[in-house]
Amino acid sequence: MEWYFSDNGYVSAGFWDKRVKNFIGNEVVDQEIFGILDQTSGERARAAYQALSDGGQAINDSALWTMMAMMEHPEGFTDGDGVFWAGGAAAYNGSGAQHVAWATKFDIVSGPGDDPYVFGVTRPVNNKEANIHGWEFAGQYFFGDTGFGVLANYTVVRGDVGFDNLADPNENQFALLGLSDSANVVLMYENFGFTVRLAYNWRDEFLSQVNVGSSRNPIYVEEYDQVDLSVGYDLNDHLSVSFEGLNLTEEDVRWHGRSEKQLWFLEDQGARYALGARYKF
Repeated sequence: MEWYFSDNGYVSAGFWDKRVKNFIGNEVVDQEIFGILDQTSGERARAAYQALSDGGQAINDSALWTMMAMMEHPEGFTDGDGVFWAGGAAAYNGSGAQHVAWATKFDIVSGPGDDPYVFGVTRPVNNKEANIHGWEFAGQYFFGDTGFGVLANYTVVRGDVGFDNLADPNENQFALLGLSDSANVVLMYENFGFTVRLAYNWRDEFLSQVNVGSSRNPIYVEEYDQVDLSVGYDLNDHLSVSFEGLNLTEEDVRWHGRSEKQLWFLEDQGARYALGARYKF
């Protein structure tokens, strides 16, 4: 519905409703790829783990690697400084120097007896039926012949499928992405060759991604607003100049996961300015 109450003034309201079957979504599945083997999981890794456990040694990634290398090369080796490093499980002592020496000398590559590497693969999937609906409101008004005016709009968006932050992180979820309310208010001036726009833009928090990584995490883009300014002036019928300032209040963009404390990404933004000129033949 639209009502034009003057030559340059109007108000409008609209309702929209969208129903879609088999929305395209993302899911994460665990699967082997191209027969790639995992050298950190297999007969050698389990034997090294058992040797560390039997010896009462601390078990971590560095310890497992060193023990695997020493068990794979029981003959030991002499380093460039003439120091002999004995191999075999019995020679393991858990020192940092021992780990550095073996890590410098050898690589551990995958081979027979290692388990297949399992990847968390993200792939598109035909998903559930969903409904998106909302309202749009807008209006424009100029104050007589002063050249001053205002333009505003507000959009309300609703969907019937959201993300459950408390759900099992091992299960894929379907949710509608990018749904949020938004609003803009623009103060305008158009007179004597000048065109000026001072705009306030706002968008509420919205869901950007789902099923990210092995924990099927969501990514939310937090509520955001910014103020922009543009000024243009027609010097004559052919030449015009302009100035533009974006994000004058230097607002940042922040993304988070299931909790606001789970920071995913922070874009540290500043104001951006531009000068321009245009000539028409």
